[in-house]
Amino acid sequence: MQQFPQGYQAQMPVQNAPQPQQQAQEVKFYKSSIFLFASAAGKLERDYARMAGQGWKLLGTPSFVGVNFWLQRVICAVYVR
Repeated sequence: MQQFPQGYQAQMPVQNAPQPQQQAQEVKFYKSSIFLFASAAGKLERDYARMAGQGWKLLGTPSFVGVNFWLQRVICAVYVR
């Protein structure tokens, strides 16, 4: 049996704790058309159907950002996979 000096603590092997998986994240901005042929909400709905088919989900709810210089409404959506 091996004797260690007083106050010495034996080194224990470190076990690798499971790392949480990082989620892929994508932020998209939707703007309405200048002449209102396509609204920002309509673009979001169409793109959401496509993104859901690829395995993406919305993180929370889309938020209204505001109106830009050309009076286009802007909506922001965050998708995670």
